[in-house]
Amino acid sequence: MLAWSGISSRRRRRSMKAFIGISTTIMLYVASGRLVREAFPSLSADHCSDNLLGRRLLAGSCPHEPIDAVYTWVNGSDPEFRRQLSETLVHLGHPPANESVNDSRFADNDELRYSLRSLEQHAPWVRRVYLVTNGQVPAWLDLDDPRITVVTHEEIFPNKSHLPTFSSPAIESHLHRIKGLSEHFLYFNDDFFLGQPVVLEDFVSPRGEYLTYLWPSRGGAFNQSSAHSRSLAHVDRLFTQRYGPEERRAAAHRIGERRYRTRDGPRNAWSYVQVPSLPQKATRKLMEVLAKPRRFICLNNDFSDSTAGRIKWVRDMMRFLLETLFPWSSQFELTSPTYGHA
Repeated sequence: MLAWSGISSRRRRRSMKAFIGISTTIMLYVASGRLVREAFPSLSADHCSDNLLGRRLLAGSCPHEPIDAVYTWVNGSDPEFRRQLSETLVHLGHPPANESVNDSRFADNDELRYSLRSLEQHAPWVRRVYLVTNGQVPAWLDLDDPRITVVTHEEIFPNKSHLPTFSSPAIESHLHRIKGLSEHFLYFNDDFFLGQPVVLEDFVSPRGEYLTYLWPSRGGAFNQSSAHSRSLAHVDRLFTQRYGPEERRAAAHRIGERRYRTRDGPRNAWSYVQVPSLPQKATRKLMEVLAKPRRFICLNNDFSDSTAGRIKWVRDMMRFLLETLFPWSSQFELTSPTYGHA
């Protein structure tokens, strides 16, 4: 998922920072607020040099205010993480084998490394990056880089009794509490990549319209038996009770509430790939992405029912795709012999 935030700085102390989100299918969603150019205070020209590249950008690619990026990340193979998850499930009365929390949901396939490469390559106008974790840190991450800050759940959850949490929506609802975060920001899941250069107008128009990237039709997302589909249908019912019936289109993980001025982004701007564990099908889908990279790319794996050998094959194919699209190491990677720059 990717996200964007809109609320005037004059209202900042009275309302949480809003964020725009392009979910893993991809969708733009707004927590609160409305973005218009007149709402931003005038900034000195120096802000055009305060970016990931640390140098002044061309006027056309320089946003009219500082924009940060926020990532949420977890390493599900970490023994301590798995222990906490198991204890939490037992405490809540759920079996550890629940479909919504299987290994593939939290597996770390090194996507974050390549997503950061894509951000530096295609959105260098971003000011800095915040990485929100439960305390874990990728082994390859350069913590001394001034453009990235690791933020733990403990730093943004005022009620510590809510921790540990394994709920993405719960974590996302606290992102506005990140200290030093820009008034408006992009929010990424680690399986989200930029395949082409993007500018601020890919997220919000000069007239203050949020661009939403949704499936062209409602489809079967509401009608499946998975926990995700049931959650979509439940939110749809709540929206209908509050705002009346409407043919709402689905993103992979969210339903869009259309109370703000929005405009549909072009369908050919994004690729959402539910990567299967069958090697032949996975290879075909991944090669389609490689042949024509879209502006926004999401690779969401579906390894819930497969063998270890097949999963390894598909993960190797995903790594090949990402290494081909983003071969150059970013400033966020260590330059040790183990994690040398490409």
